[in-house]
Amino acid sequence: MSNLAALRAAKNLSLQEGARVAGISEKALERIEDEPLSGQGRILLKLADFYNCSMDTILDREESCE
Repeated sequence: MSNLAALRAAKNLSLQEGARVAGISEKALERIEDEPLSGQGRILLKLADFYNCSMDTILDREESCE
């Protein structure tokens, strides 16, 4: 089980409920839970590592890098 799936399960959400909360299809959420760092996610993680920033900073959820 991926961390994302575990987080959803900890909130007692079904796949359908999690998808509704995220505004995506069940199939899309299932794919994300199966491989959360595919494509753009891997690139963003590499950039966060390079700039020594969190993913929150890269995604404009925080202000600055360390």
